[in-house]
Amino acid sequence: PSWAEEQILTVLNKDIMSSTDPNSDKIVFSPSMTMTREQFAVIVCKLYGVDYNTFEVENAKFTDVPANSWSTKAIYCAESKGYMSGTSATTFNPKGNVTREQMAVILAASQQLSELATEKVSDDAKIASWAKDAVYKVIAASYMSYTDASAKTFAPKKNITRAEVAVVIAKVLPDVNTEEPTPSPEPSPEPDPTAEPDPTTEPDPTAEPDPTTEPDPTAEPDPTTEPDPTAEPDPTTEPDPTTEPDPTVEPSPTPETPAE
Repeated sequence: PSWAEEQILTVLNKDIMSSTDPNSDKIVFSPSMTMTREQFAVIVCKLYGVDYNTFEVENAKFTDVPANSWSTKAIYCAESKGYMSGTSATTFNPKGNVTREQMAVILAASQQLSELATEKVSDDAKIASWAKDAVYKVIAASYMSYTDASAKTFAPKKNITRAEVAVVIAKVLPDVNTEEPTPSPEPSPEPDPTAEPDPTTEPDPTAEPDPTTEPDPTAEPDPTTEPDPTAEPDPTTEPDPTTEPDPTVEPSPTPETPAE
């Protein structure tokens, strides 16, 4: 999409995100595809320049993270650095989709944000208690904002798309804080089907945004630590178990055309 084209190129050039189809001779970004927690674990490690491939897993405490999964080291690395945490003491929910409020928690923790926005969003009551401060911190830092400026909604339960992640990551890049945050586990959130953003101002995760309306790309879903335990489907396909896939590559069921 045009509203995220520059930011997509930025994260591709910096190798923070990559093509969803490694077998294609063209870059397939799949901008409308949602993002899982295991995929975001890879991205957040790359954002902070952490080589998760060399990370030694000493405490494999998450029972839902296979020992030989392509994302295992990235998950435990992100958790050990305090970028993300489990949905409980023994679960991570790697296949769960990242929501806007989850992404707010990840960014607020990894960037060690402290300043809070003073004006409340109109759907403040829909923000989980464990994410409320984080939401107002990322708004104050201008990393994320309203999904509908006129209605002043944040849509905390909305799943974030790859294009939206690219836009937010591009905003964080100039301010990357390399100091490791203190891990703080957050409870698993309940999905709120009513917390969808105004489609006239933010792209629908299942469709390309209206090119005549430039949505606020910072108004992206939150991806961090509190996956939806009600089982959100993994929008990506599992990598070939016989081949070690690139952890930053989220396979797509069907090839998609490159981002324009």
